[in-house]
Amino acid sequence: MQKILILTNTVDPHTDAVINQIQDKDSVFRINTDELLNEFGYDFFHDDKISLGRLTNPLRETLTLEDIRCIYYRRPEKPTPYVKSKMEKVIIEEAWHGLYHLLFKAYNNPWLGHPHRDKVASSRVVQLMNAKKIGWKTPPTLISRDAAQIRKFCTSHSDIAIKPLGEKGATIDDLWVPYFTSRVRSEQILKKTDKEISATYNYIQQYIPKQNEWRITVIGEDVFPCIIHSQTTEGSQTDWRKVDFDSVHHEKGIISESFKTELIQYLKSLNLPFGAFDFILTPDNEFVFLECNPNGQWLWIEELTGHKISKSIAKWLETH
Repeated sequence: MQKILILTNTVDPHTDAVINQIQDKDSVFRINTDELLNEFGYDFFHDDKISLGRLTNPLRETLTLEDIRCIYYRRPEKPTPYVKSKMEKVIIEEAWHGLYHLLFKAYNNPWLGHPHRDKVASSRVVQLMNAKKIGWKTPPTLISRDAAQIRKFCTSHSDIAIKPLGEKGATIDDLWVPYFTSRVRSEQILKKTDKEISATYNYIQQYIPKQNEWRITVIGEDVFPCIIHSQTTEGSQTDWRKVDFDSVHHEKGIISESFKTELIQYLKSLNLPFGAFDFILTPDNEFVFLECNPNGQWLWIEELTGHKISKSIAKWLETH
């Protein structure tokens, strides 16, 4: 029997919500990749006669590569070894990469969240150029460590948004500090030395004034617009992720059919079935594209607005 393979981790309420919406629970085969060195597993055998790859779960049920219908790559995490060892990093990495050697046999199956395609689609350069091609307004942007270029950019824009390119945060004095978008005045950057400015590559944009923010989740041709009233809550004006999301008022939004078509077109151009779009609505009622996360979070929006996102994802998986 062909099944939907879901790759995630042990604690993932998004996956739980989707599985709850799938009619035939027996059609789902879930792998918690953080447990690949414990109760979940995989193996591959090959000789002159046969090639057999399979995944196993704690019930000792198996799913062969040939029986994978489609794959939902939700939030897999690297495995945790059950025994601490000096070779721990090697143990984890071997288990992690072996999984991909196996799964990429199913490269051409339908994927919701293909790791290779999502990597390309996560590129800020790809996103901004794709948005420009569609005709969306985007913020003036610079990625550089050239001090002269950065100074010139800051001289042209009074307010600057500084964003991370890849790192999610850092441990400082044994405390994990996440990276968020920071809003700074240009003169603060211009006061820095060239050495400080050019220490690494900087991702900076003109800061765009906000009336509110929009998270628009798209699955196939289902579009779920959500207005995030970030400017009315203390601490959420620059980056609403800094505060508890349920303290910020969310509501269903209404967008034009032409805008919906553009959102779907954006995903199709990158061969993606899913996208979580972030836009700013300016005080002049103009949408400005910020980014599109090809495997972004969405459950909080469903819980706060009633958008049927999990049902839409379940429908996509059931029909592919």
